[in-house]
Amino acid sequence: MKERFLVVGRNSFLASRFRALSEIASDCEFVTHREAADATLDDFRSFDAIVNFALDPAYRREPYDEKHDIDLALAEKALPGAARYIMLSSRAVYARDHAMGAKETDPASGNETPYGRNKMETERRLADRLGERLTVLRIANIIGDEFGSGRRTFMGLALERLKSKGEILLDISPDVRRDFLPDGLFVQVLDAAVQEPCGGPLNVGSGQAVRVGDIADRLIEGYGSGRVEVSDHRTHDEFVLDVGRLRSIYGIDCSPADIKAHCLWIGRQLRAR
Repeated sequence: MKERFLVVGRNSFLASRFRALSEIASDCEFVTHREAADATLDDFRSFDAIVNFALDPAYRREPYDEKHDIDLALAEKALPGAARYIMLSSRAVYARDHAMGAKETDPASGNETPYGRNKMETERRLADRLGERLTVLRIANIIGDEFGSGRRTFMGLALERLKSKGEILLDISPDVRRDFLPDGLFVQVLDAAVQEPCGGPLNVGSGQAVRVGDIADRLIEGYGSGRVEVSDHRTHDEFVLDVGRLRSIYGIDCSPADIKAHCLWIGRQLRAR
């Protein structure tokens, strides 16, 4: 019998990319988190795996409170059945002194931010309840064509300003290195994890320490014009994930050339608007 998958948070940007690019989208039911909250336990028993993209805004900025934890509420509903649960966590769970080359076995102290600490707490609570049914994807910076999305991510802000003012404004040094992964490769990882979960935490990134300035330059190159302005040359929040486990389990890899090509394509899409 063909498996069925429940995807919660259908209106999020990443859920929309998953729906557009996933090879298993036709086997998924996409719902809002409110529709999932209204679903019965029998509804949840009909699915083989559950993925949640929904996030309460308070969860990102306030101390942990389970009333803001959508993953926990969904896990409680899934518990009586046998569905696998794929939690979308964050690289922000890693301690700052392990941020460069963080492995799944490194300390997870929440990166000194409410969001990082909350994700860490959710990971712990879901693991206690679901055990081997839980796979946790600790995600790096996913980059896609976010123009018009309203997201206050690096990519969302960069594209809006490039289109409106002909510049990308950085409040960090262009030399700051971060781990960026094209959204299409993120979808490939999620497809694999939903169908054949590895269990436990899994770093999801390119494993490449890419200069933020290089990302901005490639967007501008694809767009055909523009400049980079820097308001603050601070070195802030550098990170890169160790993705050895990802490569060994799913064989998915991302090179600097893949990231460059994706940014050029995003810039060209912006020019075409």
